[in-house]
Amino acid sequence: MLKVGVIHTVDGAKTSIFEHALGQLGSNVIISLSYTAHEEKITERTTHEFLFGALAELLDNARDAEASRMDVYTEFDATMRGGYVLCFLDDGTGMDPNDTASIIQFGRSSKRLLDGNLIGQYGNGLKSGTMRIGRDFILFTKKGDTMSCLLLSRTFHEQEKIEEVIVPMPSFNAVTGTPLIGTSAAEKERHRIEMDIILKYSPFHTEEEVFRQFRQIKNSGTLVVVYHMKLLDNGEPELDVFSDDTDILMGGVNAQDITYDNGMYPERYSFRAYARILYAEPKMKIYIQGRKVRTRKLTYVMYKPRLYKYSSNRFKKRSETDAAKAGEAAKQAKENEREAVSKLKELEMKYKNINTKDSRAKLRQAQAHAQDMKEEAELKHKVADIKQKTMKEPKTLDFIFGVNIENRRQQGMFIYNCDRLVKMFEKVGPQQDGGVMCSGVLGYVNIPYIVLEPTHNKQDFADNKEYRLLLKSLGEHMIQYWKDINIVNQGVLKFWESYGYVSANWKDPPSQDAKFIRKRAMQLPTMIQCNSCLRWRQLPFSTSTIGIEYPDNWECSMNKDTTLNKCSNPERKLSIPTGTMRKEVKSAEEKQKDLEEDIKRKQQKLQQIERTKKLSSRQRQRSPSPPSSPSPPPSPQPKRKMARSTPKPSPKHTPKQSPKHIPKGKAKPMPKPQPKPQPKPQPKPAPKPREELPVVTKKFSSKVKPIGKASPVVQQRPVSPKPAKRSAAIAPAKRPSPAPISSSPQASVSVLSVEPSPKKKRKVSESSQDSQESADTTEKNANSETDTELEGVGIKVETLIKGQWHKGHVAKVSRKPDSGDKWKVKFDDHPKDKFDKWYDKDSSDLRLQGSEDSMSSQDDTCNQETNKPEEKPEEKKEEEKKPDKETPHEEPDKEVKGKEKEKKENDEEKKKESKPNDVADSVEPKEEIGKGDSKGKSTEEAGGSSNPEEVEKLTQLNGSLCDGFRTCLRYFLPPEWTMSKDDINDMDAKKLTEFPLDHFFDHYEKGLRDLVGRYQVNAEEKEKEAVTAQGKLNNLRKMVAQLLSTLHDTQDGLSIESMKGDEIDNLLAVCLKDQDAQDS
Repeated sequence: MLKVGVIHTVDGAKTSIFEHALGQLGSNVIISLSYTAHEEKITERTTHEFLFGALAELLDNARDAEASRMDVYTEFDATMRGGYVLCFLDDGTGMDPNDTASIIQFGRSSKRLLDGNLIGQYGNGLKSGTMRIGRDFILFTKKGDTMSCLLLSRTFHEQEKIEEVIVPMPSFNAVTGTPLIGTSAAEKERHRIEMDIILKYSPFHTEEEVFRQFRQIKNSGTLVVVYHMKLLDNGEPELDVFSDDTDILMGGVNAQDITYDNGMYPERYSFRAYARILYAEPKMKIYIQGRKVRTRKLTYVMYKPRLYKYSSNRFKKRSETDAAKAGEAAKQAKENEREAVSKLKELEMKYKNINTKDSRAKLRQAQAHAQDMKEEAELKHKVADIKQKTMKEPKTLDFIFGVNIENRRQQGMFIYNCDRLVKMFEKVGPQQDGGVMCSGVLGYVNIPYIVLEPTHNKQDFADNKEYRLLLKSLGEHMIQYWKDINIVNQGVLKFWESYGYVSANWKDPPSQDAKFIRKRAMQLPTMIQCNSCLRWRQLPFSTSTIGIEYPDNWECSMNKDTTLNKCSNPERKLSIPTGTMRKEVKSAEEKQKDLEEDIKRKQQKLQQIERTKKLSSRQRQRSPSPPSSPSPPPSPQPKRKMARSTPKPSPKHTPKQSPKHIPKGKAKPMPKPQPKPQPKPQPKPAPKPREELPVVTKKFSSKVKPIGKASPVVQQRPVSPKPAKRSAAIAPAKRPSPAPISSSPQASVSVLSVEPSPKKKRKVSESSQDSQESADTTEKNANSETDTELEGVGIKVETLIKGQWHKGHVAKVSRKPDSGDKWKVKFDDHPKDKFDKWYDKDSSDLRLQGSEDSMSSQDDTCNQETNKPEEKPEEKKEEEKKPDKETPHEEPDKEVKGKEKEKKENDEEKKKESKPNDVADSVEPKEEIGKGDSKGKSTEEAGGSSNPEEVEKLTQLNGSLCDGFRTCLRYFLPPEWTMSKDDINDMDAKKLTEFPLDHFFDHYEKGLRDLVGRYQVNAEEKEKEAVTAQGKLNNLRKMVAQLLSTLHDTQDGLSIESMKGDEIDNLLAVCLKDQDAQDS
């Protein structure tokens, strides 16, 4: 039917033509229509995810047009999709034909040039909002003596199969109603085609119906009619106008979905509730379905509001953009100035010798133009400099916080941009955690465009980084507000209970009891907006007005307050106290402490990760063999440890080889003993000790290097003479190493193969502070229960059953801090699992094979960490002595050489790794020489080098007990005791043992009785004073109640005399506050 062609472009707007297909004899009829790409229109329709945001775009346009009233209503029409059309009528300034043509251009807006504080800045709100609500819309506007109409219809384009967007825009005279067209036939034809399109594809099919819409607009204003509404999947309209005849609801919302848990506040499904808080400063009356919206100012519904000034120079994005644009404009103006000066000079050279009237006129015009360009360039340069300086200046915002005592479930921040709501119920700070801290707190902030720029749909902010910074600052200020109102000291639950939140469920609404309703009403001012002057007035409080619904046409003359009962009286602003943000400044010690705690947490996390890796690797290596057999597990372990601990090849027979010596070349002279692993195919008794022991010692030596404090302690311990006097509780601790070797060489391998585990733990703990070593070791033992099960497995033991000792070996170890270590024993005579039995490690019914003493006080070699370097050579000797007797085919010369090398390297290792005193250095070699020369010494003497370890451990335990005893004495020191705390702190162990505890306890109990007696006497006196004061207070409140009953109206049936004390106090405070307001 119609063919469209683009003929030219004017100011970025493409003009289209219709070629009338029927008649006109091929002549073209030019129609002045705006053009935009069809794809752009589709994109604009999808910008609003929140449907009420699209409706709000049309309200924003009315507000920017200085409208005092906005009507949103529906007219039912069954011929339209959805069954109704949605109308937006305002009484703003309206638009003339030129303005009407400009609004259809996407992305252009004159508002940003007129006023930077207007809501509309992008020029897309009308198109994007209407296209989100429905498929088509028609606009009627009136300004001065002109009337204009505009149709944007997707239905029209689809049915006519037109790719370009064609927008008919006929104009009329507002007085006579005649079209504003020329006398030419082409213009008349253009107007006729435009009206034909409007009458065919709009809801109004006659010219009379079209002019009836113009008549709805009074002197000026705009009417937007949206039709062919968008539908849901079930065929219902997205906007529900049928359920409530006074509201517009969100379609598809079930009653069970309306809960605060999923964020479904009334403002998210009710357009009336959303319009109440849409603007921070309501300046326009809004009517929905003929009923006025009772707008609210958030500061008037807050209990104990408080304002905080916030200043920051980190909001730079919008300032940088404006500065860049101003700089480009200044450069362009400078270029225009140079061009104008160049033209002036050219004319001066051209008319240098010509003095005519025409030449002088052209010169004057060129001079004037050059002067104008110069002034414009200077002005834009100044503007650019100002914007550049503004970019560096800090931006200041006002944060206002208050408590929502009417409904504490509605909490969070309301973030406005140029008085337009962008974010609502945005939880910040402690509210994100869901606790009671900052519960029920509302916040409000109004952000100008220069600070943060909103997105085109005005539902978010463009710069997400700066927005997150804003939310963080809001959270910090909210915490400060929570501290300032001092609810915590009163008790959070008690505070909310005083306002009617008596339910145990935090999400329940407040109680509707009369006393709670009255108390909540007394804490908040009653504010109402005049229907004539739009000023906000505060009404005096009265119990008779609680819960009253004021009429929509309320005016100032209806105010009982004589000082505010005229529209000419200025609006009285609510005074909000100002708060101060006090940041907690940490001292250097606190910062250091926090840093140390952070480092400790990270170290513990690292230890846990390393422990998990080692444990998983060990379990994979040990998985082929059962834990009850002692010999197979060591074979995979040495291979793994060799690859992990030694990057270079080193001799396997060296018992003390350390990673320190590997780069120094000490591993080179040791390759001779490496053929020792080859005798593995020979009979079992001989080769296994020779092969396993060197590998085990290597695994041990790889972990010696990090232990910088273990060697000095070990070498200092032999100085103490006490180990020789100790009882059998200490001696058996060193017998396990030779005893299992004499009976079974494989058992010794099992014992030694698990020794590096404590060394690994020791290595990690040494990197932390020395004061945390014992705590870290305890934590590791508790956290790695599976790892400790491998320690001690395979040890040969004997158990006492019915007076007889039965031999067996340890099949499993359970180590727990609360219950102590336990060993699971598998008996040699009865190897089945059902005969296995658990024993406490310290049980008197358990001992090592070959030992006559029990293990009640024994510390197993698996739990010793620092005595291993000293114990290793002796275990090596005993293990090699036994195989000599059992396997005579081995060469004794090699064993002797190996023992001598081990002694030498032990001495060198001790000198390099440890930092002992001279006494410890001199004692240790002598003991080793004596052990090497005397072959007839007992097993106890062979293992005696580790007894000083036990002595040192007991010494430390003794010191800890003494310190704890002194602390207890200082803490419970009785009054007037003969000794001071300093004297107690200086007491040694001997004096502590002689301390008279009985006398001490007697004095302590006597002082405690005297103290309690004094407190009881004081409490009785205070109670008497409180009773007297309470009686006086009750009498005074009765008199106040009688006075208020004569001054206050109680038409609601409530008696002031029946009020409780706190209610009378609150009512008296409200009365005094109203009186002060009237006096001022």
